[in-house]
Amino acid sequence: MKTKTFLALLLLVIVGCGCSKTGEIKQKISPTIDKEVETFLSTKISNKGEKSNYFNRIDKDSILIINSEKQLKEIFNDTTIPIVNFNKYSLLIGQKKMPNLYYTVKNQFIEKEGTNSTLFLEVSLPKEGHYPAFSWLYYWGIYPKIDNNTRISLKINNEN
Repeated sequence: MKTKTFLALLLLVIVGCGCSKTGEIKQKISPTIDKEVETFLSTKISNKGEKSNYFNRIDKDSILIINSEKQLKEIFNDTTIPIVNFNKYSLLIGQKKMPNLYYTVKNQFIEKEGTNSTLFLEVSLPKEGHYPAFSWLYYWGIYPKIDNNTRISLKINNEN
């Protein structure tokens, strides 16, 4: 009887150790909707394919984590920025070079696993091809506070 109990406990320990090494649980986080921020950014960053004036210095795909009013003012060189509670939230703003024109973001969420996060964007595909063209897709979202050291990768329509 003692042997069976010991073997059962040993099996539980082995299974428990195996499970703990599989990694952390992935957490899906949706953005907070804020009409003031949405209106501000959609007027400042056109998503018509042209390069945004605010990203002229950045020539590659990028995601900016904005954690303060000061950072937001530096990007937009503007004193009339929307109010964001940067104690609780971060603003993600990014750009991605796309192989066609006229994309729009339909849905987005972050999948967080430890210090790595993946931003998933569901974008509408152009109805007709506009080759040989490319455009810049601009996107943004307000998420629960994100550490500046967090590494964020991007997946569009679950591809990459």
